[in-house]
Amino acid sequence: MGVRLTGTVYYSDQLQILVKWDNGNSQSLRVGVDRYRILQ
Repeated sequence: MGVRLTGTVYYSDQLQILVKWDNGNSQSLRVGVDRYRILQ
């Protein structure tokens, strides 16, 4: 995508990570398929 969004993880398991983005949207990221980076 080229767009960098930040958000908060609300749920995760071995298959997916549910993120609520700072722009108000939410999305499930698939582990091993989607690219993401965890910020501390």
